[in-house]
Amino acid sequence: MNKKTILVLNTLYWPYKIGGAECSVQILVEGLRAQGHDVRVISTTEKSSVNNLNKRDSETSFNYGNIYWPFDGNEHGIYRLGYHLIDSYNLLGFYRVYKALKIVKPDVLITNNLQGFSSFSWLAALINSTPIIHIIRDYALLSVDPSREKTKKIPFQVFDFFMRWHYRYLLKKVHKVIGISQFILNEHQRSVNMSKNQCDVLYNPVVCPEISASSNHKGKPIVGYIGRVSEEKGIAWLLNSLVQQDTEFSLNVIVAGEGPILSQLKSEYAGQVTFLGKVEPKEFFS
Repeated sequence: MNKKTILVLNTLYWPYKIGGAECSVQILVEGLRAQGHDVRVISTTEKSSVNNLNKRDSETSFNYGNIYWPFDGNEHGIYRLGYHLIDSYNLLGFYRVYKALKIVKPDVLITNNLQGFSSFSWLAALINSTPIIHIIRDYALLSVDPSREKTKKIPFQVFDFFMRWHYRYLLKKVHKVIGISQFILNEHQRSVNMSKNQCDVLYNPVVCPEISASSNHKGKPIVGYIGRVSEEKGIAWLLNSLVQQDTEFSLNVIVAGEGPILSQLKSEYAGQVTFLGKVEPKEFFS
């Protein structure tokens, strides 16, 4: 196997972890390194004085470079308009990726979540004639609203088009587009005219902890969810369905994770669902 130089881009990277994307990207990077490839990672962080990638660095986090840090859990009101404008047309992100490509000279650029860099990172790779693999992990390429609920309103559709038209255009130029599920890939194919040879499905890698299964479990069947507690994950729909079924089947429902609708769900399902907060998978499954 020929050793490759690979540049991986994601909004966040270890030790910063908001959801499953960061875990999957870390597993991908470590897996590629274990196979002998030279893998460099660029990401963003809330506070950093780094402006350029050092040729010796395996991981580099740039300052996010926007009006606010989007992962602080706060509502930013009218500032969100300026935030989305900067994030969608991110010339600083373009410059950083362009410089990184010049320094690392990778055989391929693998992009994931693009917040903090924008689709201009693909433009930088195209200018450098660097092959691009993009892994679709959410719906951010199609809308600035991750739940896509606001896209039903005409004014928001106009705003969304202005913020995302270049994402759709440049996505057609990406050499390989990977969906982490057939459903999420189909949703993007409905919006972007991509060739079948350009697209594929590759499920997220999972490192399974060693857990001794107990055959002596007594009591209610346990149904668990571990992951980000947000609208777009479908957790509200899942809990509603499970609680309705609980009238017929006695279930013990457990939720592990954090997110923007956690407080709302805790209030709505108090006494019906157990919320553990953020826990490691090994602890959750034990």
